[in-house]
Parts: sequence; structure tokens; C-alpha cells
Amino acid sequence: MQTAISELPLALFTTFVLIGAGAFAFQSLVALVSAPEQGKDAKGFSAATIAPLALVIVGFICAFAHLANPLNAPFALMGVGSSPMSNEIAMGSLFTVVALVFVILDAMGKLQGAARKVFNVALLVLGVLFALFTGLAYYVETIISWGMAYTVLETVGLSLFAGGVLGAFLVKYQSDEALSAGSARAIAFVFVIGGAVVALAALMLHASAVSGFETVLFSGAAIVSAATPAFACAVVCGVVAVVCACVGIAKDAKWALPAACVFALVAVFFARLAFYAIQLSVAL
Repeated sequence: MQTAISELPLALFTTFVLIGAGAFAFQSLVALVSAPEQGKDAKGFSAATIAPLALVIVGFICAFAHLANPLNAPFALMGVGSSPMSNEIAMGSLFTVVALVFVILDAMGKLQGAARKVFNVALLVLGVLFALFTGLAYYVETIISWGMAYTVLETVGLSLFAGGVLGAFLVKYQSDEALSAGSARAIAFVFVIGGAVVALAALMLHASAVSGFETVLFSGAAIVSAATPAFACAVVCGVVAVVCACVGIAKDAKWALPAACVFALVAVFFARLAFYAIQLSVAL
């Protein structure tokens, strides 16, 4: 787990941005498919996006802590098109700028009708792509424990799951009627349950695959064993989050969705710690 601790800033970065991006995607989709009276075509519905935007910004601040010299951060964009890491930063930057403009215009009451729909479509697409590119940034062939599809499935699944939990809470907080609509409720269940299933399956299959790796100095089974507590915390907290979220989505239980948000945050954080803990290079 020493490797995971050394990568703590990146674990926090991916935790916060995945949840924030997923929450934006969820709220945007709900706004697009809901009827005007549920989707709140007027000013107010998107006020809940301030919270996920804050998460994304905090995530980027945590990423700066990983740099030896934060002033060199702009150079990370110089490899766009050839470097997966640069692609991730570029996509994240684009997403953040669009989200920031959306929140500002909405707060000013400038977003109505078609303009709001355009932003919702953009945030839905960019939110999912940000989660996808975050996973692709770690699809590194020289790190044999990361260069597999599970790396990408984990980030996308975690983003949909935890973002759906936070998004459902924020939508319900803004308006009980918005989440009570059949389409919104169905989207919430798909995000939370579907995302959790994808993330859990990817985590388990990833750990199983890495357990079979052997290098001159290290055993994949030993590395996975050391990361087992983090995996276990992620799974347990994730299951509790899903149960609480489903109760909150289906019933008028005031405690359920806030509790689900807390457990989902912890689940994603430990899932990311476990991911960084199973780093195994071909050179070792």
C-alpha cells in the first residue's frame, strides 16, 4: 500500500472529478428527458451543479499537489493527441470550462430553452468522456497491472455510480417532484445500480488478473493481498451506498440519499487507493 499512499493526490483527484463529472452527466440527462415541469427549464434546477463543479475544481487542486512544480502544469497539455495523460487533462479542462460557464450563465438567468438543452447535451457527453479519458490515462502497457480494459471500466463505472448517487440527492434536494418523475427515477436506478455493477465487476476481475502476474522481484498475488483491505472497504461501502440510494430514490426517506453520498465517496476513494496499490511495472 506504500505505492497507493505516495499517489494519494492522484487518488483524491480521480475520486473528486469522477463523482463531479458523473453528477453533471446524471443531472443533464434528467433535464433532457424530463417534462418541463419536472426538468425545471427555468432557473433553479441547475443550481445543484455548483456542488459537482466544486468537486471537480477541488480534484484538480489535489492533482497539482502531485507535481514537483505546480507551475509546470500547463506543459501537461503539450502532448495532446499522443499522450493519454495530456488527453485526460485536455478533456478535463474542457469539461470544467463548459461546466463553469453553464453555472455562471444559469446563475444570471441567461439559460432558457434551446440554450439550456445545448449545454445539457454538452455536459452529458463531456462528463462521460472525462471519466473515460481518466481511465485511458492509466492504460499504460509498461505497467502490466494497469494496461487492461478493467482500468477504463472502473473509472466509468465509479463515475456513473457515485455521480448518480450525488446527482439524485441534488435533484431531490432541488425538487421532490423532479426525482419522482418516472423517467428521472429510472435514470437514477440505471446510473446507481448499473454503474456499481460495472465498477464492482471490473474491480474484482482486475484484482483476479493481477494476482496471476509474476515478475523477478514481485508477486502480483502478494500485491493484491496487501491491497485487500482497500478493496474490501470499497466493496462494502459501495454496497451500502447502493442500498441507501435505492431507498432514497424509491421512498421519501430524508436520511437515505445523504448517507448514500457519504458511503459512495468513501467507496470511490478506497477503490482508487486499491487501484494505485496494484501498480506493477514490466521492469520489476
